[in-house]
Amino acid sequence: MSNTRAPRTDRVVHWLELLGLALVLALAGFLRLGWPGVNSFGFDEARVSLLALEMAREGEISSVGIPSSAGVPNPPLFVWLMAFPFALSRDPLFATLCVAAFSSLAVVPLWSMARRAWGPWAALTAGLLYASAPYGVLYSRSIWSQDLMAPLAILWAWLGLRALNTRHGLALALHIALAGLAWQVHYSGAALIPVTAYLLVRFRLWRLSSRGTGWRWILAGGVLPVAAALPFTVALLKSGTLIASLESLLARPAQWSLDAWRLWAEVAAGHAWEWLPLGWDWQWPPASAVIQTGARALTAALVAAGLLLLARDLCRARRTASTHIMLDRLIIPWAVAAPILFTRSSTPVYHQYLLTALPALALPGGRAASGSRRWQGPLVTALALAIALVQGGAVATSIHANASELHPGGMGTPLQYPRDMAHQMAASAPVYSHARNDDAAYDADAAAMSVLFWGRDLRLVNGETTLLLPPQEDLAQLLFLFPDSQALDVAHRFARIASETAFPRRSGEPAYTVLQVTGLNPEHLTPLDDQVLENGLALIGWSARRVGGTLHIITCWHVTEAHVPGRYHQFNHLHPAGADAPVAVQDAPLSSGAWAAGDSVLTWATFDVQTARSHYLDVGMYTFPELVRIPRKGGGDAIRLGPLP
Repeated sequence: MSNTRAPRTDRVVHWLELLGLALVLALAGFLRLGWPGVNSFGFDEARVSLLALEMAREGEISSVGIPSSAGVPNPPLFVWLMAFPFALSRDPLFATLCVAAFSSLAVVPLWSMARRAWGPWAALTAGLLYASAPYGVLYSRSIWSQDLMAPLAILWAWLGLRALNTRHGLALALHIALAGLAWQVHYSGAALIPVTAYLLVRFRLWRLSSRGTGWRWILAGGVLPVAAALPFTVALLKSGTLIASLESLLARPAQWSLDAWRLWAEVAAGHAWEWLPLGWDWQWPPASAVIQTGARALTAALVAAGLLLLARDLCRARRTASTHIMLDRLIIPWAVAAPILFTRSSTPVYHQYLLTALPALALPGGRAASGSRRWQGPLVTALALAIALVQGGAVATSIHANASELHPGGMGTPLQYPRDMAHQMAASAPVYSHARNDDAAYDADAAAMSVLFWGRDLRLVNGETTLLLPPQEDLAQLLFLFPDSQALDVAHRFARIASETAFPRRSGEPAYTVLQVTGLNPEHLTPLDDQVLENGLALIGWSARRVGGTLHIITCWHVTEAHVPGRYHQFNHLHPAGADAPVAVQDAPLSSGAWAAGDSVLTWATFDVQTARSHYLDVGMYTFPELVRIPRKGGGDAIRLGPLP
């Protein structure tokens, strides 16, 4: 029998290549998946998570995504994609790690493209540059739609290259589908569409075979993005608000600017990224700053050298159909499409708009490692490894720094802190979350708490105007996200507190406060009887105190069994004694969506009163936005309190 095994040298080389790929994967995974929970969880991440949870757990399919910086809402595709991890786990950390894992695994097709075109040294070099790219790392650790741009672009390019090399119809269809879907994940993905159009025309991909079957695959690839865009298009046409936002965007004057090219160069070299995690005031130690400047300059030199070599290859081999020439013809338009697209823009341009080009800027570094000289590959790869250690080390330092300390202007409270707090709170008692706002569609904290306490009895309360207390003897957990919350001050005076717990955040950030309470303590309230509104709210007490020229008034309502659900605001009209017209008016939203029978609702008003004259306060409720006052049982629609001190 003949020995068909590969020569030992070939096997050793093969295993060394796999070892290099493992190194790249390990670096990418360490930077993207390391320090789980040290990632942003602001409005964008929380709102997407909430919509994805509603889709995965309740079957509510979104037709519109979250707001965008362009003023027009995003399509819902990113929400649909995030519904998959949320179908497996309600924990937003799991979805975050799924995004990071996808970005990490994207180094495999990137490595494969460079390996087939230019060899193992080029593959290792390109992989190291992409795995450690600061913008590639930082924009892969959160539930942001832009975090999918770089890995989606890699998969799109790998499918396109496969279609060019093998004339494979399915690869072509999937390549076209991704080009049409990418912009629905994030608008910057539109940069892939003109590159796909260029490839179709340049290589006549409608003629995949002698029978011309390419058209079928092209049409098949276009069906999916068109179908995915239909719900968004219908919603856009039906909603006057969405149409107005689109018209406003189109009416903005577009301007020519080189900002996109400056940001493109910064993304390529890994420059000026520190503001994202650490704020604009961050300063590296002098020695570290010098080393990082050298690494950035070296990165820029490798990318520039690679692009020049790609251009030279194309000039020398116009008709060659080899793998590396095909990749050359793909990389150059891929690398410049995004900055060209945003050279003329009616909106500001940000680094994340250029993320589709990031892999295309790592690949030329790999091309610089490919040459006829035996030392060229090892030398360039060694330089890439040094860059990866410096750039990756700096990014790792920034992530670690955010885990324990607040950096003004940098990353907000990392996910791990509110997540740990939510996990430590008792699951058996309802949570009354008091924040700056109670609308999860517009407020980051309301959306975040809705995600973290999904499946539990959660009440969202505007702690700037309202304190919500449970029925007497019932235990509830009052969560206060800010120590200066007015509701927290009122709770200390009027709640029956069983315990108080502080859940710390980073150094420089105030702790979360949780009070376990068992209802209302009416000791400091002036009681009232028979003051009931038609919506089932009974005014049971009030309190007023005067400090200098300021009058503070607190009213307490009881939610009866006859409560009529609705959206209610309270009016507070201050009248001097003997005057019919109020001298001051102060209205307040009451977070009525959080009420349940037996609850106590405390709200407050503050007036500047510079006279010793007696005053009275007329209070009542009205529906919002209809502005219809709620009648009082027995006649009238206002309850008079006073005389006030």
